[in-house]
Amino acid sequence: MAGTDRRMGLRLRDPVAGAAALKLLRKYFPEVPLSEMKRRITAGEPVFSCGGGIDGRKTLAKLERDLARAGLQAELYEEWTSPDGGRRTAPLPRENLYNPLRRYAEIARQVDREMDQEADP
Repeated sequence: MAGTDRRMGLRLRDPVAGAAALKLLRKYFPEVPLSEMKRRITAGEPVFSCGGGIDGRKTLAKLERDLARAGLQAELYEEWTSPDGGRRTAPLPRENLYNPLRRYAEIARQVDREMDQEADP
């Protein structure tokens, strides 16, 4: 599996594009027409996907939490190119999304502490 072609994303489990889902998605993606977002939902296509970078993971996690708070069920997934060249898709366990975010936050806190210690005489 090549690391550069790995993507993760989110689909809504309910293919009916309700007003609550569209309103929430509009907040995240104001540049995407509502008709396009509705089409993606009803077709079972991803409403958001990203590489494995920290910014994409943060957006994915926040979107997943906001959808859950609104009572909308989402499916996290990951996809990659297999050695035979075909695309593969599998459910993305929540831990695989959230654990790197927790590690990143801990590293950021550690760096801040070390910088504060160096700044204090």
